[in-house]
Amino acid sequence: MMQEEIFGPIMPVFYYSNLHELINEISGKAKPLAVYMFSENSRNIEQVKLQTSSGAFVTNECVMQIANSSLPFGGVGGSGHGRLHGKYGFRTFSNPKSVALMSSNDGFPTNRRYPPYTEDKKSFLRKLMKVAFITYGQIGKFAAIFLLIIVAIVLCGVLIPRG
Repeated sequence: MMQEEIFGPIMPVFYYSNLHELINEISGKAKPLAVYMFSENSRNIEQVKLQTSSGAFVTNECVMQIANSSLPFGGVGGSGHGRLHGKYGFRTFSNPKSVALMSSNDGFPTNRRYPPYTEDKKSFLRKLMKVAFITYGQIGKFAAIFLLIIVAIVLCGVLIPRG
């Protein structure tokens, strides 16, 4: 079993056939930053969610909850730090648990991100990543250049006498 919390590009994966053993393992150690559970059994998911304490609880996913700005991100206990005064003080001394209930049975195109990774899925994900890295700044620059070209065409049409 894990002895220390890992901060890096490593995610240990443990399999349990006994749900109570899993809950005891999580509850017997310092509170984790997140519990990631891969299951479609809603009763088991609810039991682990309610009987464990962690900064986040996520099913069938291990990245996307961080991107959701509506969910608080952070830990509890040794992994949690907060702010004081007003609503921030209230938030510091109460620890909401992020819950992102995802299904591995999503339809197209989101189901393309789950294994097994065929060449078709890899190709689709590569194309999606290329599109995803277009930023709002790049779109804004394109729009500004396009607008300048239109203004230049209009001004040239006004300034150049027609013969």
